[in-house]
Amino acid sequence: MKKYSYCRVVCFFFISAAMLQGCAKTLPNIQPETTNGYAGSSSLKIEMRLLNEAYKNLIECLILKIPEGIEDPFREVKKAKISTEEALDKGQIYLPMESDKIMQFEEMYKQFYQKLDVLIEASKKKEMETLRDLTPQLLNGCIQCHDRFRS
Repeated sequence: MKKYSYCRVVCFFFISAAMLQGCAKTLPNIQPETTNGYAGSSSLKIEMRLLNEAYKNLIECLILKIPEGIEDPFREVKKAKISTEEALDKGQIYLPMESDKIMQFEEMYKQFYQKLDVLIEASKKKEMETLRDLTPQLLNGCIQCHDRFRS
């Protein structure tokens, strides 16, 4: 990769890490109780917190060129995903904005995890270029979903 491109990727990762760190500080302490009467909303928030930590780890592993360190935190995310999917199936997820668009949320959620699965496979194969390409795509997926469905 050209020096200029490498610098852009590293800068992007540092900026992303700073943004995620700032966002994490604004999240309330999540308890497994209900949120706005929807038990599933808590499972989604727990999943998003774990995802935030896994994404920060992803950035660190990319910067340090340690692809084998990427997968483990995402295992916890996938465990939490099971509860969120159950809540989605039961209609227990509450979206602060455009709550009538739950099917669009589910589609974005599904697409995100499809890309995440590709990223995890790339980490196992140590395909750094694929990891560098997918990382900002995943972040953009997070931003788009939050812009659309979170107040």
